[in-house]
Amino acid sequence: MSHSFQPSPMTRDRSVVEQPFRSENLTQSMTREAVAFMERNAARPFLLFFSFLQVHTAMFASAPFRGTSRHGIYGDAVHEVDWSVGQIMQTLGRLGLRENTLVYLSSDHRALTWRSCLQQVRSTEAPTASTKQGSPPAGKEGSGSLES
Repeated sequence: MSHSFQPSPMTRDRSVVEQPFRSENLTQSMTREAVAFMERNAARPFLLFFSFLQVHTAMFASAPFRGTSRHGIYGDAVHEVDWSVGQIMQTLGRLGLRENTLVYLSSDHRALTWRSCLQQVRSTEAPTASTKQGSPPAGKEGSGSLES
């Protein structure tokens, strides 16, 4: 299943790199861009904000991930997001940045069930996980963090 959006270009800086962009290739394209960004900026502090379009309501997976899950397109999309996070973590390791980088994963995406819709209305919390050695400063500890 392919999810279509309004035809729009994908840009880098102000240059069009794909028009119209194909959502099926978006995760792989964004992952390549993120890896290249980290490589270009490895010698100085940087902030990389990487926001996945899937797997909440945008259900798609690129060709290498289609059919890899017993759970249909949703599972295929989860496999691809997992691969992407792995690529980012491997790049940080290869560049020697893993020990000095905070990786913060957060999701406000929840399953579309009646119960989850009610919970979302009642709560502003989103599941999160972060990786960074050490402890948060006093008074800054939050629920839902995971240190490795």
